[in-house]
Amino acid sequence: MPPAIQPGASMHGIALRHDFQQSPVGQLGGRQIQQGQAQPARSAGRVLSDIGRGIQSLASRALNAVTPHGVRSGSKFRAGLKESGAQLGELLGALSHGRGHMADGATALRLLQALPTTARPATSRGLAYADLIEQRTAVHLANMSPAQREALHAGLAMAENSALKGDPTLAAVRRAMEQGAVEAAVAALREPLDLAISMVAEEAADKGITGRAFQELYNTAREVLEQQGFRNVPRDELRHMQRALVLQALEQRTSQAQDAGELEPLASMVNKLPTRELHALMNETRQLAGHDATTASFVVMGAIGLRAEQLEQTLTTGFAALLSHAGLAPEDDPGGPLHSPQAYMRQVAEMGQALAELREHSEVHDLRFPEAVNAAHARVLAHLEDYLTPDHLLQLSELNSSQLHAFGQGLRALGVQAGQAQVAADANRRREEVLSAYAQGAQAALTALATGNLAACLQGLARAQPLGDEALQVHMNLGMKAEGADEIMDFRARLMERAMQEMDTPALQALSQRLNSQVMEELASELSNSASLLLSGGQSTEAFDPRLGATMFDRVTDIHLLREAVGNALQARELVAGEPGWAGQAPQVRELLLAQYGVALTPDDRLVVRFGRGGPAVQDALKANIDAMVARPQTDPPHDVHGQVTAGFIKDLPRARYAIATDGGQARELLDAGVADANARMAGAVAQLRALAGNNDALLMLATRLANQNVQAGMQAVMLTQSSPLRLDDGTPGRVMGVEHNDYRFESDGEGGLLLTVKHETSNISMFFPAPRNASEGLGAPVLMQPEQSRVQYRFALHIGADLSVRMHEPLEYSYELVPAPPQDENP
Repeated sequence: MPPAIQPGASMHGIALRHDFQQSPVGQLGGRQIQQGQAQPARSAGRVLSDIGRGIQSLASRALNAVTPHGVRSGSKFRAGLKESGAQLGELLGALSHGRGHMADGATALRLLQALPTTARPATSRGLAYADLIEQRTAVHLANMSPAQREALHAGLAMAENSALKGDPTLAAVRRAMEQGAVEAAVAALREPLDLAISMVAEEAADKGITGRAFQELYNTAREVLEQQGFRNVPRDELRHMQRALVLQALEQRTSQAQDAGELEPLASMVNKLPTRELHALMNETRQLAGHDATTASFVVMGAIGLRAEQLEQTLTTGFAALLSHAGLAPEDDPGGPLHSPQAYMRQVAEMGQALAELREHSEVHDLRFPEAVNAAHARVLAHLEDYLTPDHLLQLSELNSSQLHAFGQGLRALGVQAGQAQVAADANRRREEVLSAYAQGAQAALTALATGNLAACLQGLARAQPLGDEALQVHMNLGMKAEGADEIMDFRARLMERAMQEMDTPALQALSQRLNSQVMEELASELSNSASLLLSGGQSTEAFDPRLGATMFDRVTDIHLLREAVGNALQARELVAGEPGWAGQAPQVRELLLAQYGVALTPDDRLVVRFGRGGPAVQDALKANIDAMVARPQTDPPHDVHGQVTAGFIKDLPRARYAIATDGGQARELLDAGVADANARMAGAVAQLRALAGNNDALLMLATRLANQNVQAGMQAVMLTQSSPLRLDDGTPGRVMGVEHNDYRFESDGEGGLLLTVKHETSNISMFFPAPRNASEGLGAPVLMQPEQSRVQYRFALHIGADLSVRMHEPLEYSYELVPAPPQDENP
């Protein structure tokens, strides 16, 4: 229990409008102030009076908003409000208990005793004392920081747990604090509540998604409470306050509904909430600022009853459907487990789940379990025990792993023993298959490492990664819990240990030596450093694909797991690990990373990625430019002569390579070099492209608007920023100048639309221009390049739908080599 406020405790005053935190300097009333040692000659009462006067003007300005005009005319009434507001400010300061500021119990007690008298000019003229305190407190709270409200709440709680418990002024202050939380929360909860309501439509495909979206209301409510000063409330009490705020959001939504139709989406959302959440909402007694949620409670109560009715109806109908198979031979039953295994076993799974839900629902809400359902369940149980023979379960292999697990859970929930052995055996077979698939896939990588081929090892581990991901997914679908990073790491360790089982002793010992060598230490360090930079965010890394960082972290993880697995395998075989080292010529780690991932670190630890997929900044710039081209067709109007295509397309047609992909994967030039007349060549190109577009003139116009140099403007723009993927060896981003070659290839998407692949190459590069470092700076001084050794390439693909939609089909990928020219000798 918080300590009681001690009368006579000393206090150093702080301004309600300032939280010093770690800084000794602040502002009060527009003046600079300095935190220092309190002077004995200055009494606590005077300090608090100063604080009160500092907020007196604020109270005066707020007076017009909370006092009727007819009453304001009374000067005594007005003076009473003013003095009460100032004295209340002193009280809040005396109560506050936070960092660097102790509550002053003696002053708080004195002010609590004096406030009713001070407020009498207002209360004697019709304004309730509690209303006055709540109104004035709300004014002060609106001008406090979260830390100041937190200090006030801490001191208020201490006071309420002392001899001042039950004091009407303190109760009014608490109501004002809680009212502020309610008002802030109702506004903040509007959007997450809308989201939860919209998720009802997704419930059929993703069971439980509504409940998960509803939990976001609790997260938002917690954030609001922390902002309003309730950060340090005990955990259980905080949960009750969160739920009270959520109920207030529901209450407001129900009260705003004009008819049952408007209330239906909210009721549908509530009805999809988990049973225990409904129970918690129904039985929440905590109120904030005296607000009741009666209407919301009725909605929750209705959902509880409706859930019971729906589950009972589902079971009645489903049990009858299962019993309908009783009189049919398996081979003659079109809906049975032999001819329709997915549908039949899904029905068993659904009935098991519905029965478990109804039992839990009845128990949690103290409802009578329906006798009719009990009787039907007994008949179904007897039927399934006889019906689910091994012959009826021959088609288990046609179920996916999730369906198999659900079927097994349904049998257990229904209490059926028949079939469980077959389900368990099939699940074990699937687990074993995916573990073996990963072990075989990883063998090439382990063998390569044992023989000293580190590059092949990294490539093999990358190829095995999807097999490991699939193994994890199958195990999760079959019921394995993997809710955190530790559980996933444990599973990956199991995969590595499985891969070790087939390795002979010499290979294990060779692996041990290499894994514990200095080369592997350096590799793990370089991979980790590069991955951290790629995943750190910021403009300098927005040029590069962050998934490359995740891939490199996966290899670091593999190295650590391999070390542990090899050590365990040697220990299990009672073998001694060899001396750490690298037999033969050790690879150069940085050269290896450059060759494998295109990654190099500059001397000052900046990142350069020579090839790969463009990062978020690159992809966003490309997409933004394409969206603008589609939205503003007037920027590339139809050609004057060949009006079916754009002017930009005709302009680029003779100076770029345009082709149409053929069925055999080859490309046919769009321009026929055998036709002498230029206009005729272009007309022939337009005719070919129009035929490929299915004579869809709108599609042809859009495709040609995109198939010219304008489509590359996004890439050209990003190269003029610090997010350019093109970098010198020292990490300087920028763009190049050289001879440009553009290649555009069209092909049908098979559905009336087109695929457009764009390839660009800049060769014979003579200059590199550093990108501006900020908006007010131009390109940096050009750097001479060695033209014969410098090149840039990139490609991407667009899908242009028959409905004229445009989306990225393949993201931009790039590669480059930039070799600066040797420095010129100034004195030859």
